[in-house]
Amino acid sequence: MKRWKIWLPILLVIMAIAGGSFAYTYLTATQQISVSGTGGDIATVTAEGSPSWGALSGQQAGSLPVTSLFRIVVDSNYTGNLLVSVYLTNSGDLVKVYQHLNMKMELVDSLGAEVGRVEFLTLRNGVVTLQMDYGTGWKAYYLVKITGGSFNTLQGATAGFAPSFYCEVTQR
Repeated sequence: MKRWKIWLPILLVIMAIAGGSFAYTYLTATQQISVSGTGGDIATVTAEGSPSWGALSGQQAGSLPVTSLFRIVVDSNYTGNLLVSVYLTNSGDLVKVYQHLNMKMELVDSLGAEVGRVEFLTLRNGVVTLQMDYGTGWKAYYLVKITGGSFNTLQGATAGFAPSFYCEVTQR
């Protein structure tokens, strides 16, 4: 029993010293990384079009036409991967008219080939994120498009609101 009285304080001192050195290393360690950039914007985004469908009155349902929303041109010097986020900016107005509004969003290159996977932008999620990988290089431009979807208006809806979008391109 007397041995514990001797070894316990010694063990606690050793643990305190070891723990303190780990904590010191964790709090003071540094890592140098190199950052390179193109010296400006990595991509430019311009409006390409806007969705339009006929005037709505009463309860209606239908499908959405194919529509280009944004044109993205990536700086040719940038070799990283990108994320394209498309936000639905007026969902508060749209929920007053639409029971559901589901927009199939795709990213296509200048040759019309689909880039990445299809995402659905709805009144509930409000944002979709599409991926652009550098791969073997950038195409001349990319289009963010609505390539389908559906809507259903609320009973008694007297006017339709067109959706409003915002597009942001960031590094991945």
